[in-house]
Amino acid sequence: MSHSSKLFNTNQTIVAGTIWITVFVTGSKLLGFVRQLLAGMLFGTSSGYDAVIIALGPTDLVAGIMAGAFASVAIPLYLEEKNSNGIESAKSYARGILTFTSVFLIIFGITLLIFPAFYVKIFAPGFHGETLKLAENYLRIYSLLPLLNGWANLFGAFLRAERMFFQYAVSQFATNIFLIPALLIFAPFMKEGAYALSLEFGTGAIAFFAYLFGRNIWKTFPFGKISSKQLLNVLLLASPLFLSSAIATINSVVDKAFASTLEIGSVSALNYSFTIVSMINGIIMAGLLTSSLTSISESVTSMDYKALNQKTAMIIEAIIKILAPITALTIVSSEWIVRIIYQRGQFTQISTMMTSSALIAYATMIITVPLTTALSNIYIAKKRTLRLTMLGLSMIFINAYMDWILMMPFKQAGIAASSSIVSFIWVLLLVYDLGFEFKMHNLFSMKTILPSILSFFYVIVFLIPFAKIPSIPKLLSEIIIALLMVTFFGRKEIKMVFSRFN
Repeated sequence: MSHSSKLFNTNQTIVAGTIWITVFVTGSKLLGFVRQLLAGMLFGTSSGYDAVIIALGPTDLVAGIMAGAFASVAIPLYLEEKNSNGIESAKSYARGILTFTSVFLIIFGITLLIFPAFYVKIFAPGFHGETLKLAENYLRIYSLLPLLNGWANLFGAFLRAERMFFQYAVSQFATNIFLIPALLIFAPFMKEGAYALSLEFGTGAIAFFAYLFGRNIWKTFPFGKISSKQLLNVLLLASPLFLSSAIATINSVVDKAFASTLEIGSVSALNYSFTIVSMINGIIMAGLLTSSLTSISESVTSMDYKALNQKTAMIIEAIIKILAPITALTIVSSEWIVRIIYQRGQFTQISTMMTSSALIAYATMIITVPLTTALSNIYIAKKRTLRLTMLGLSMIFINAYMDWILMMPFKQAGIAASSSIVSFIWVLLLVYDLGFEFKMHNLFSMKTILPSILSFFYVIVFLIPFAKIPSIPKLLSEIIIALLMVTFFGRKEIKMVFSRFN
């Protein structure tokens, strides 16, 4: 059997899984860069693209929450079932969860198809006229996406539970391989609607390949029965996550609802800017965060809480050391970043200014989003999802209030800033509660202080004293210094990655 065949048929260690996911996510995000470049060139910050993004809201909120919650609890429950009752019982559980989730998402997709006006009025109260009609039409196109999204999440979760990280990473990579050609094929005659249809092609590709790679778990037919006791256990754990795991999604939907009342292009600008933040996080941290839930769940299952504390501290240290300089670079070079990625075709200089201001305001989420993910994983692994939900409820209301306060003076940048502020507060709250409830202390080591301080001064220096330096020399200086900081502070993590390929 060849080396590649072995990879497709075996599981991997946590470290190897982190690296494989990082490699393939990097490739996928680079293709995603091409996809966003094409979207910006074809659609710019038009009212039609605003409609496409708003139409995605119901799917993100309901289907994303449902699939994401079940996928999150699937890993610790699958491992527990496997340890207690054997592999066959765990496989039966996996097939049962897939069936239950699929039925729910099919029903929800039908409501999107039949009642699009109802959803658009909720998610975009500021839309009217042609933009409102476009959003309704695009929502009908998205009606299949909930089911595809659910399959992609759940098939992927069970691959991760079996430490099949390489297979999981390959399935995620398939997204843009199918999405980009579909976008180019349908754009000439569907305009912005091509983005909606191509997203279904890409999500369907993830689901299909994850299904193929996991057939040793669910066989050819991935559906089956689940006992009422198992289903009740899943619902009890997943129900709180329907809200807590969706705090970021809910806040994003609220942001776009407020943005729909601003000038045309505000929704698009928020989407373009947050895509850059997500792309940075995905390339650098997706591998670590994706594999860490499996590792943390294993420590909780074996009741090795000292290892749990150490693993969490190491994850937090890696996040801050690597992402602090990158966050600083994003803030000082935001206009250049947006201009290089998007400004061509229908994406004008005005679009660049709108998007870059939002990117500056979103930038701190490059650090805070991975931190909240890592900290939330502890609650999921410990099956304390209800507590996580109760903590997160306040964040939704704070975000809506901050949107209302900051939107009028700062427009879309104010909406983005409110999300960053709330995300930072969420990190502080989780750190405090982990110490109070689980006695998890010293999660932030001394090694995180220096990169944080230097990154802060880096921003101050390039925004104030060096602001009048000619743009090209200033940009080169910003990039070189940021890369030097990443290389120096993240040298241990970089060495670990390269050692896996020797």
